[in-house]
Amino acid sequence: MTQTSDGSSNRLMARCRACAASFTLESLAVERTGCCPSCGRELSPGWTTLLVEEAENIETLRAAFIRALRRLAGLPGLLEVVPDAVIRDIEEVPWQRNITTEPARLSEQVRRVRVSWERDRAEGVDSAESEIPTQLQELAHDFLELGRVMDLHQEATGLAGSPAGQVARELAERLSHDAASISRHLGTPDVTARLDQADAATDAAEQQARRGSSD
Repeated sequence: MTQTSDGSSNRLMARCRACAASFTLESLAVERTGCCPSCGRELSPGWTTLLVEEAENIETLRAAFIRALRRLAGLPGLLEVVPDAVIRDIEEVPWQRNITTEPARLSEQVRRVRVSWERDRAEGVDSAESEIPTQLQELAHDFLELGRVMDLHQEATGLAGSPAGQVARELAERLSHDAASISRHLGTPDVTARLDQADAATDAAEQQARRGSSD
C-alpha cells in the first residue's frame, strides 16, 4: 500500500451516497472534478471548487498535525499528550448526517409525535403512562443535532442570514423542557403549538439547504 506524506499507510476515506463506493479524499484533490470516481455523479453540485480545495487542505493539514503529535510524543522527559480534545472535536462532526435529507426525516418524526399526542388526548391517557415525554426528549436530541448540521452547513457555504441552526437548537431546549414538565407533573405544556414550531424549524432548515445548493 502506498504511504501518505506523513509516512503512514492510512488515508482519509469518503463515500458516495449514490453508489456507496469508497475512495480517498486525496483522490478528489488529485482528479479535481468533484465527481465520484466510481459512478461519476457530482458529489456536491454547485460546490465543486470548495470540495476540491478542502479535500486537498484536509489531507495536508492532517499529515502536518499527525507529524507534530508524533514529534511531541517522542520527546524525552515528562510531557504526555492527552488527546481528549481532539477526540471530542472529531466526535462532534455529524459524519452520517445528510443536509439534503435530514429536514425531511425530522419532519416525519414530528408527524409521528403529533399522531401520538393527538391519540393520547383523544383517549385521555394519563401523562404518567404516556410515551410523549420520551418522544419529545428524542425529538429534542435530534433537533440539537440538526442545529449542529445547519451551523456547519452555514459555515461551509458562507450563507448569510440563515438562522436555521439557531432556531433548531433553541427548539431543542424547549422540547426538552416540555418533556421534563410532563414527566415530572409540573404542568402540561402546549405540545401542539410546540410541534407547530418544530414543523417551522424543519421548513427553515430545508429552505437553507436548498438555498445553499442553488446559490
